[in-house]
Amino acid sequence: MKHVKHAPSIACLLLGVLSGTARADDPTPPPTAPTTPEAAAQAKAHADAGTRLYDAQQYEKAAEEYQQAYLLDPVPGYLWASGQALRLGGDCVKALRAYRAFLRTKPADETKVNTNIERCEQYLKDHPPPPEPGTQTTTTPAAPAQPTVIIKTVQAPQRPMVSRPWTGDVAGHVLVGSGVAVAATGVVLFLGGRKTIQDNNNATSYDQFAAGRPDLDAAHTKQTIGISAIAVGGSLVLAGVVHYFIHTRPIPEQSVTVSVTPGQTTVGFALAF
Repeated sequence: MKHVKHAPSIACLLLGVLSGTARADDPTPPPTAPTTPEAAAQAKAHADAGTRLYDAQQYEKAAEEYQQAYLLDPVPGYLWASGQALRLGGDCVKALRAYRAFLRTKPADETKVNTNIERCEQYLKDHPPPPEPGTQTTTTPAAPAQPTVIIKTVQAPQRPMVSRPWTGDVAGHVLVGSGVAVAATGVVLFLGGRKTIQDNNNATSYDQFAAGRPDLDAAHTKQTIGISAIAVGGSLVLAGVVHYFIHTRPIPEQSVTVSVTPGQTTVGFALAF
């Protein structure tokens, strides 16, 4: 980790802290009384070695010396010096621990400590540290993506109408032919009955009129049947013509396409009119 710091001024500050002649801006509180003079002397020797390593920019080894000094003589200034060396050596995780441990000693001036804590926190936010050795990161497997079904109706491009010939429509022929035959029979029956009625109405004598009288009922029946036959025949012819029309239209063309891609299934319908 690269920080733009003022190492010389920090080194001077550390020397002042460790020598007991700290300046007014020194955040270190007065050192606590050592356990024994021998322990204090050994701690001072480790601190001096740490300062020399600090000046040589061997920050990691300097931090180890300051930590050894603190273990022998719990002077809060050793925590501050250890945090400085760790931060400049690129280990902001351990530097934060040293700074916070130093804050727990209730130093008179916490401003510089908090400033360096903010620097380390910002750096860790921008450069997250890798997981420590032996730490297992549990990752919950993502649920398999459910396929999405999309149904689309697509109108196929219009094509020219190609009519089928009506001459090939057998059913239409049957309908028209039957209709013509039935209608023709109806016409014959109707005209026959009509002629009988007219002949009877045109009789010139009573005897001639009386002779044609028995055929009048049959003539009326023929006319009734004839009219019905004409109606049925006309209906059959009309049905045949409609069938011709349907037969000559092209059959609508339909197609279904299915497209399957990872996570998506598309079903398409194409209709041609």
